[in-house]
Amino acid sequence: MTGLTRLLATTGIVVLLGMGAGFFDFVDAGAKNLKQQKTTGASATWSKTFPTFNNYRAAVIATSDGGYLLTGSKGENANDNGSSLWVMKTDSRSTKIWEKGFSPQKNSSNHGYAVLETADGYLVTGTKELSAQHGGSTWNELWVIKLTKNGATIWEKAYGCQWSANTSAGEGRSLLQTADGGFIVGGFGSVGGAVTAWLVRLDKNGNRQWEKFPGAADDRGGASPVAITAATDGHFYAAFTAPDEHAVVLKLDSSGNIVWRRQLDQYRQSSLGAINAVSDGGLVFAGSGDGDGLLAKFDANGSVGWHKTFGKNQQGRSAGLWAVTPTADNGFIATGGISPGKAILWVLRIDNKGVQLWDKEISDRRLSTGYAVVQSSDGGYVVCGSDDKGVAVWLFKLDAAGNQEK
Repeated sequence: MTGLTRLLATTGIVVLLGMGAGFFDFVDAGAKNLKQQKTTGASATWSKTFPTFNNYRAAVIATSDGGYLLTGSKGENANDNGSSLWVMKTDSRSTKIWEKGFSPQKNSSNHGYAVLETADGYLVTGTKELSAQHGGSTWNELWVIKLTKNGATIWEKAYGCQWSANTSAGEGRSLLQTADGGFIVGGFGSVGGAVTAWLVRLDKNGNRQWEKFPGAADDRGGASPVAITAATDGHFYAAFTAPDEHAVVLKLDSSGNIVWRRQLDQYRQSSLGAINAVSDGGLVFAGSGDGDGLLAKFDANGSVGWHKTFGKNQQGRSAGLWAVTPTADNGFIATGGISPGKAILWVLRIDNKGVQLWDKEISDRRLSTGYAVVQSSDGGYVVCGSDDKGVAVWLFKLDAAGNQEK
């Protein structure tokens, strides 16, 4: 089991930010304001939790209007065993503007994992439970929902993994938009008990154009979902954790054909958290390596500029990074978690050479792991995470130095 997988198992987290299809409006449960901060000054910080009752991962993007869009999962109450794919739009200080839930049937488990902004709205991907249509056996399909800027559904579609002659279950975990207005979704397919990395190409209306399986299927369920990000030359990057517990990074052309493949063999074990495009045409990788947080920079040809672990392991604590984002000064901001017994949310800032500038361990006695981070227009950072009991999403803002006002 990889360090990042161990971290996930330790936190006990299961679903949070979403992209989905088929919706109903949630009754507003309200957002609990933990530490509403002063609004004066460009570096004003704030912190809020949003009760979701049932969640795993959280995701957030900054939107063109200065606000934020979150996705994940949400139950109706603390006793609800099911969950709806959940999407929420906020303003620049995390005040909710609208909220949507998507669920095909009561008590089913549906989750949102990634979202992106398009010219006319938003696209969300995740997983849709369709067990009732498959004799009661567990069955999830990759789910994509297209929304307007106001949260109304334009279209929604679910996709089974078409492996050989069979159609099997799957999930969507990452998104990018193509130059022609279509989309590529990265996730995984479950084929007869085996798990395989899975890529699906859709046109602008959600019609499937092609699908690819860039990694070997693993009958032990050890293969990870695919993370994807666009390259500057019309190609795109993908990454996943292989069954041998090493992270793999690929560059693919617009038809899904592999241009190059690299494996992070410098560590006994490595695993993927996320990847993100860099302005020089390369990418940055976040995850874990031998129980520490791992960041690596690749150029467009697949050469590794640097790779570094940021360690908590030498202190007897495992750590992993789930998200990384380039910053305005060409450095990077990353978030994840540290597990010394009780998981602690972790934020790490580095320069463009991989040199650590600062890191922060953040906890309010309940909140644990960070899953997404974006830089705000004033130079601060907005982090999205979840608590260790899976009952709330935590969204908070740090100033440019990684601090919160008291």
